[in-house]
Amino acid sequence: MGTTDFDALFKANFNSTTQYYLFAGILFTFAINFTYTSLASLYFTPLTYVICVITIIYASLNTFRTVDIKELIAYSSVAHAAVYILEVFSNTIQGIEGAIFLGLGHGFVSLGLFICVGAVLYDRTHSRLITYYIGVAQRARF
Repeated sequence: MGTTDFDALFKANFNSTTQYYLFAGILFTFAINFTYTSLASLYFTPLTYVICVITIIYASLNTFRTVDIKELIAYSSVAHAAVYILEVFSNTIQGIEGAIFLGLGHGFVSLGLFICVGAVLYDRTHSRLITYYIGVAQRARF
């Protein structure tokens, strides 16, 4: 195409085979979906759903076994990212709006959690182990 302008790429009329190859390349290199492969995104939606559900289950189970608070936040962030992808691939207005709101909310909350863990709790306890944080709210002077 000779351009990186997304509007020009969106207006390009790729045949379905080219869209499938472009989508697979984008999916495996960036793990995101651009709008100029819309036919391919519909074709690969079931595969994306399966990968997202496996990711949600795996990341959620890992949050149960971890003892590091930063790992817990990171695994839950991975599970939330899989939910965003599920919502975007639903190809509905409600799904896309839900992904936007969930993404914004998650961005603020996970940022706040990482700041609390890194700047507050770690500075006070010098550990990221969850077992050391039992009762920290009763002893901390915020």
